[in-house]
Amino acid sequence: MRTVGPLLLALVLGACAAPPPPAVPGAGAAAWAQREALLSRISHFRLQGRVAVNAGAEAWHLDVSWRQQGPEYVIDLSGPLGAGRARLAGRAGGPVVLETAEGRFTAADPEQLLYEHTGVRMPVTALRRWLLGLPAPGVRPAAVDGRGRLVRLRQDGWEVRFPGYVRVDGLDLPRRITVERGEVRVRLVVDQWRLGLG
Repeated sequence: MRTVGPLLLALVLGACAAPPPPAVPGAGAAAWAQREALLSRISHFRLQGRVAVNAGAEAWHLDVSWRQQGPEYVIDLSGPLGAGRARLAGRAGGPVVLETAEGRFTAADPEQLLYEHTGVRMPVTALRRWLLGLPAPGVRPAAVDGRGRLVRLRQDGWEVRFPGYVRVDGLDLPRRITVERGEVRVRLVVDQWRLGLG
């Protein structure tokens, strides 16, 4: 199942939370507090996008689809022309299923399931918030802009940037996200957003 590792590497964007830095700096701190509260209400969303991963001499290009309905999620990953498909489905605090060409695997939590069958750790719960432009719980942004939008995040050695946003139902949501650590660089482009507020 190690062949799925490159697919899932694209989503290892948040990793584990580092100790929080000082309070959010800059004039956007008040706007950030309001924005964080509003974004935290989003319980249903769907996104489709593309991920490019560069790690030394290796590179991968993937299509990503993420569907979130309250505590339940389905994440579909595929390479060019649908190659190397993988699906991760589960719910917060419940069982998780990973389906690939090599079989169907079940575990109590997504992080352990992915690690056992791919060698990759992906914090699914934290990533759900991070895709919305929110840091993992307990982590403060390194920088926000004057409109309260997350600009930069440092987490477990990753340098994460949000260089582009798009207006969706009156909210600014990430359009582009980049992350770097060592020789690994990941670029995510969201092509379509659909969301609902809880």
